Amino acid sequence: MKYKTKIGELDVPDEEVLFFPFGIPGFDRLKKYALFSVPDSHPVQWLLSLEEEKVSFPLIDPWSIRSDYAFELPKIAVEVLGIEEKTQIMVLCILRIPQSNPQGMTVNFLAPLIINLQNLMGVQIVLENSPYSIRHNVAEEVVNQQKEKEKGEADAGTES
Repeated sequence: MKYKTKIGELDVPDEEVLFFPFGIPGFDRLKKYALFSVPDSHPVQWLLSLEEEKVSFPLIDPWSIRSDYAFELPKIAVEVLGIEEKTQIMVLCILRIPQSNPQGMTVNFLAPLIINLQNLMGVQIVLENSPYSIRHNVAEEVVNQQKEKEKGEADAGTES
């Protein structure tokens, strides 16, 4: 089926439409989305509303920024999405990219999107009792990740 989206008209087969039964907070009435990748913006992907052409969300795999990202998947999400195994899910986090300062890009680690890859249903969950916030500076996270990696390599070198 053809949909008008923020990036133009897309032909999205029904079997590729993502369904968010509760919408996304702030966009509760919008339930149907498509996940779209643009080679020039990798690793950023785009969640495009198929019901409101002006609505889209830049997304990223949280582990591409922070390898120690971890959380407990709430039982309600498991039930709503019909998750039987963790291998069925994709976890993505919404990015905030200021137009005037793309270097100030932040990622929302506190409220990841969970998508069941088998039935294409998704929810955005808000993690309880979490060390994460809605605005982690991506550049800082990448630098911290690199420092941790270098520290681990240095520690491994001293153990020989």
